[in-house]
Amino acid sequence: MDKQIEQFKQLTGLVDGVETKYSQILSEYFPKEWNTVRNDILSFKKNYFEKLNEARKLRIGIVGQIKAGKSTFLNCLLFEGKDILPKAVTPMTAALTHIAYDDQPHAEVEFFNEADIKEIEKEAQGSTDKTYERILQEVRKLCIKV
Repeated sequence: MDKQIEQFKQLTGLVDGVETKYSQILSEYFPKEWNTVRNDILSFKKNYFEKLNEARKLRIGIVGQIKAGKSTFLNCLLFEGKDILPKAVTPMTAALTHIAYDDQPHAEVEFFNEADIKEIEKEAQGSTDKTYERILQEVRKLCIKV
C-alpha cells in the first residue's frame, strides 16, 4: 500500500509539474481541453486520497447473541449511558448499525424499503425461529405508507 501511495504521489507530482511549466501554453491553445483534464486530475486526486483515508480507519465489530446487551454496552461506552441506540423486548438491531465519529453530533437513518420488508417476510415464513416474525411485526408497526 505504501508503495502505491508513493507511486501515486510521484504521478501527481509529474502532473503538477506539467501544470506549473505548461499551464499558460496549454490554457492558451487548448483552454477547454486543459480545463477539463485539469479538473479531472484534481477530482481524481481528491477522491483517491479520500478513499485512501477511508481504508485506513479502524473498524471494530461488536457481535453477540440476540439480547446479549450489545446496544446497552455501546450506549454506555460511547454515549455516557444515554439510550441512543435502540433497546426493546424484541431485537431492534438485527441489521448492521454503523457508528462513526464526527465533530458535530448527528444521525443518519436508512429506512426499510419494500425489498427489505419482503426479505424479512421470506425469512419469517421459512424459519421456525419466531425472532423474524417479531421483527416483522415491529417493522410493520413502524412503516408509514406514503
